[in-house]
Amino acid sequence: MQYRPWQSKPSLMCRGFTYVEAVIAAALMCAVLGAFVIALDGGVDVFVTAFAKGVVGSRVNNALDQLVEDLSEAGATAVTVCGDGLEYDLYAVAMPLFRDADGTFRVTSSDTPAVQGVVVYCPFETDRGVRQLRRYVFYDTSYVFPFEFHGSPPITDEFIHLRDSAGQTLTINRAEGNTTLPEGRAYQTLCPGLAAFAVEPGELTRLEISAACLTRKDIKLVEKGERYVGHRN
Repeated sequence: MQYRPWQSKPSLMCRGFTYVEAVIAAALMCAVLGAFVIALDGGVDVFVTAFAKGVVGSRVNNALDQLVEDLSEAGATAVTVCGDGLEYDLYAVAMPLFRDADGTFRVTSSDTPAVQGVVVYCPFETDRGVRQLRRYVFYDTSYVFPFEFHGSPPITDEFIHLRDSAGQTLTINRAEGNTTLPEGRAYQTLCPGLAAFAVEPGELTRLEISAACLTRKDIKLVEKGERYVGHRN
């Protein structure tokens, strides 16, 4: 019989792993999986952050759009700003409104804008600690502008105290808004997560709004928007 050396030893393909080889293989597998998880987690962070930036940025822009619409129709001298009673970087602003409850722009018989009421923007913090910007509207064609914020302080946790140039007063309940309006229209909620709100009246009024939210791992994300508004003559 012919001698075949290879038959005297088990094939390399048939023998099992040694303990050392198994440990090395497991370590390599853990390293590969760990790198994959880290890469995946980083990718999720990027996706979540981008999504959050889009949501918060949209909130800021929507609030600015509404403010620009109101401010551009009001004369610069009729716009009043106050921060007395509010936290740092937060302000309230009052201005005339020339649109009626249906949103129609009104003019007098001589084609000049006709005041329909007053619109006030003021930050508000909910019971859950969420800060937002609220838009309050009170319809009254007898208001004489500019308004002034009055009282000590003019803005409290519960109320906003206003007085027009003819001495008429208006007290706004910050939580309830204008309850004489139909349900759901007592106030308009803008920009949840509000972090800063400033209005600087002038020939070109400057607006600035910042909003914030927490992303994964409690990282704070802040988006800021700024606009300059021209007023009607």
